[in-house]
Amino acid sequence: MRMESKSNNNNKNSTSTEQTTTTTTSSSLLQQQASPKNDYEQDNIDRIHEMTEEEIEAARKEIMDSLSSDSIAMLMNRGKNKSKEEEEEENEEEGEEDLMVMKERYFADVPTEYEKLAWMDSRFDQSQQQQLLQEEEEKEKTTHKEDKMYRRIRFDFQGQPIDPKKDVPVHQGLHHHGDEPDKAGYTLAELFYLVRSQVAPQRTMVLNTLTKILRNAKHNRGIEFWDSILASFLRPDVAGALYLRSAMDDRHLIVLVSAVQAMAALVLEKGDDLDEEDTFNVESFNEYLGYVARPIVYIKKKETLGLGEKFATTVNRLQGKENKKEKEEEELEDDAHLVQRDLTKGLLRMDLLPRIRYLTSPNSELDSKSIEHLVRILIRLAKSGGADVCHSIMEHDLLDNILQWGVLKRDWPMTHQDKTDTYPSLAAIRLLTVLAQGSRRVAEEINKKATHLLQYLATPTNVACPSLQIRAYALQIETIKLLKVLVCYGLVMPTLQDLQEPMMTWLRAGLVQQQDNKNGLDDARAATTISLLEISLHAAADPHKTTPPHAVDWHQPTAFVPVILAILRTREPSMLLDTAVGYFATLASYMDRFPSVDDTTTTADIWKVIVEKLGDNGTRTAIRSHRSNSVLRYVQLLGAFASAKTFKSDAADRLASSFITTLVKQVYNNDFLGRLAMGSWAIHVKDRSSRRKLWGNDHNYDAAEIESTVASMHMGALEKQLARKMVQLCVLDRLDSKLVSTLALFYLQDADTTADDYSLLLDHNGPRLETLVYPDYQEQNQEEPPEEIDRLSSITAWVFSPIDEMYHMEKSRLARKCRDSSIDVVASTLEAAGVLLNNAVDRDMVLVSLMKLFMMTEELAGEEEREIFWDDRITSQINQWLDRVLLNKTTTTTTTTTTRTDAGSLESAWRRSSSAHIRQPFYQFYQGFVAQYASVSFGHSGFARLLAYIVIHIDSIDYKYLVWSDHSDILSTIKVNSEEIGYYGNNNQSHSNNNENIGEGETRRNTALLRAYMSALAENKVEGSLREFAMNELKEVLNKEDVSNNLKRDISDLLKNK
Repeated sequence: MRMESKSNNNNKNSTSTEQTTTTTTSSSLLQQQASPKNDYEQDNIDRIHEMTEEEIEAARKEIMDSLSSDSIAMLMNRGKNKSKEEEEEENEEEGEEDLMVMKERYFADVPTEYEKLAWMDSRFDQSQQQQLLQEEEEKEKTTHKEDKMYRRIRFDFQGQPIDPKKDVPVHQGLHHHGDEPDKAGYTLAELFYLVRSQVAPQRTMVLNTLTKILRNAKHNRGIEFWDSILASFLRPDVAGALYLRSAMDDRHLIVLVSAVQAMAALVLEKGDDLDEEDTFNVESFNEYLGYVARPIVYIKKKETLGLGEKFATTVNRLQGKENKKEKEEEELEDDAHLVQRDLTKGLLRMDLLPRIRYLTSPNSELDSKSIEHLVRILIRLAKSGGADVCHSIMEHDLLDNILQWGVLKRDWPMTHQDKTDTYPSLAAIRLLTVLAQGSRRVAEEINKKATHLLQYLATPTNVACPSLQIRAYALQIETIKLLKVLVCYGLVMPTLQDLQEPMMTWLRAGLVQQQDNKNGLDDARAATTISLLEISLHAAADPHKTTPPHAVDWHQPTAFVPVILAILRTREPSMLLDTAVGYFATLASYMDRFPSVDDTTTTADIWKVIVEKLGDNGTRTAIRSHRSNSVLRYVQLLGAFASAKTFKSDAADRLASSFITTLVKQVYNNDFLGRLAMGSWAIHVKDRSSRRKLWGNDHNYDAAEIESTVASMHMGALEKQLARKMVQLCVLDRLDSKLVSTLALFYLQDADTTADDYSLLLDHNGPRLETLVYPDYQEQNQEEPPEEIDRLSSITAWVFSPIDEMYHMEKSRLARKCRDSSIDVVASTLEAAGVLLNNAVDRDMVLVSLMKLFMMTEELAGEEEREIFWDDRITSQINQWLDRVLLNKTTTTTTTTTTRTDAGSLESAWRRSSSAHIRQPFYQFYQGFVAQYASVSFGHSGFARLLAYIVIHIDSIDYKYLVWSDHSDILSTIKVNSEEIGYYGNNNQSHSNNNENIGEGETRRNTALLRAYMSALAENKVEGSLREFAMNELKEVLNKEDVSNNLKRDISDLLKNK
């Protein structure tokens, strides 16, 4: 605030003062040339004297609030500035009294005696200077890494970090009055402060800089520095998203445009910058079930759910039955924390959709490019949020706004290059496709309003001017994708049948090899068209399921059989060929209902081309063996012909050939489609012994089956039907009926408790589908183990999961529903695991499962509660499993994990195997395990054997000390020989991979633990393996240099007597 204006508002004589000032302007200018002090300074001083104390205090407060501390300090010191001559004179005078100046001026060559001078001038006190330096270094060390990123890293206007050692010229405009005005550039903290500036151009500059920082961070994902910068925007204490959302409410158009760009940079991910080239990447969309979206949704990290709870939670989310407690927690969560966990939900809570509705309204002043950014933001939100977000977008009338802006009010056809912004928006059509995927209800609205899009299909691409023909292709392909999604729900646009001629033209263009058809544009369009026709076959097979009824007749999608058959015959392996195979696989699946194809092509003609394409047992293969979809479509095609009753072929023999088996082996563990290929192949090759023989190795096939099954069970609702088929085919069919009756509840995840809506996807029952979005829910910052360990531990954990469910009896839905006793479930699980895990097993996962069963009890009829490990069946199974995992003694050539068992590996197995309805750490569980042994085991051989193995192999002081000292009384009951646990000395690797470097860690340096070993030996408390282990540990200590001589002497004396 200016002092003049403040005075004018409060001084009654302001008018006369202003006139006096005006009349004396000329003389003032002359006086300024002659006098070193300006008259306006005195004028301001006089006015301040005329102000009341309240006015002065108010003015002071306003100035203090509007300036930074550095700016205030600079202004306070301005009055002290003198002319150069005055400063030199004053410095000369001060120098005569300044001890430091006198030293430099008169005694420069004399060594400085700091200690003698320090009492006269603190600047000579070196200890104080060192203390200040140390404090600065400590401050630097204690500053959190994230806070350093936020407050220390400086950026230029291009969003690039500035090297602090680089000397940046002042004229570049990167110096300012921030916390460190001598340093160039802006920190994130300064930028978020300045984004609230009252000066519109400054807000624009700041938003543009933030936009470029975000874009650079997204472009460099995976680099630690940029990942940290990106995380800073989502930190609750920074509230970056809130600032950007607030900027979108700005009334200045120039700021608003920059705010939209900044929000787009925050929300959009790689691949969201939609252009024509991206539209042609349609291969994943045209794969089997490729129209089903599977976004990754991150949830709060909670206790890890068991497999049954994971499955039920996913189903409940997709059915809209979310846990009320979770919703209440979400409501209590503030915007900043919600943004950090889920950016989409956070922005919706901040009323982003109503603001976008206003900005995209017909009266909006925003330019077309900015509205395009808003549309892409909506696309990203719809992809991330699924049906709920799609409903919100429709409820806020954004659908109408986008249709008006991007479709209805656009010129067509595209004949003039200079009118690019007036032609249809590709982003608008993409948004319609994503919204239709998200919700059937939204798809119904789109189906009513988007008939205008069909003109893009009816107009040949060569009508557009040459520079816009690629865009014309993109509009056609995106529109075909939308039509396909609508038909998946059974929704058919009324004029779809009028497109037969254009579609025939597109398919004929696909007959030409890719190098001859405009860089694959014709292939992309033809493949998407065939995939639309394949979905139309399902709709035509039951015309009562379409809206409107009978909108698609069987002859409409089958009218294209000749041209698609020509594609199948002539094209080399490609995406287009795969879609043709998929089309005929679907057509063949309805062969018994519709035996006649058309007037010119018979089923025999189709089979003849298939045989020609496959050759003799695949000698002329048309299959891209590395792609799961390609293998799956051929398996489906052969399976459809093999299942047909009205047409005889050798399709079943071809499925049971080594060629098809080899293809399935290559893709079965790739992804969902690979697992589906294996499941389809296994269904048609019914005899399991034949499948094992074809696979080439019995144990390898067993492992492949169980691996594929477990992977499907972990993938959630989308693979629900496949997972259950695989469990029945690959797991339950291998077990005897008694085991199946006990374990089916756990392995099938209680099939009766969840609706079977997800089979509708595989059955293509569109009218009953409510969404085509099936999110994969993952915890934030979830650590992923190495692939091989993850695979084997997941399989082992799943097979042993019934034990875990029974261990958490009070909190497990499946365990509470089970009618069998804990003894029956545990005994059956151990027996089934021996059958299913006959190839490889995760040792630590087995050990943790055995530890759990030793802590389980059962109340038998007419008896008191008793531990289940006393049951003869369980005791026998325990010994068999201990022989296998500790000694590698099995009746088959099986293996266990070769990594050494330690506290970390057991902790990991505990977390991964446990339903974890509790947050109990493994050490606490281990304490209970040791206490259980002490109280109820009576030296049970299996219990003692397991405890001895763990005590010896865990290289952790706390774990060992708990047994050797705190529970030393139980040592005499652990009568386990070394041969029973595979212990042959600490460094002897000849018998067991698990003996490597036992005791090499901190345990050999801990005096208390070593004394505990000595005490146990001296009192003869230990025998067998524990005695041998303690002796070896003490012998090794004698060679250690970091052990005291007194301790070595005591150990030496003890060993002489032993």
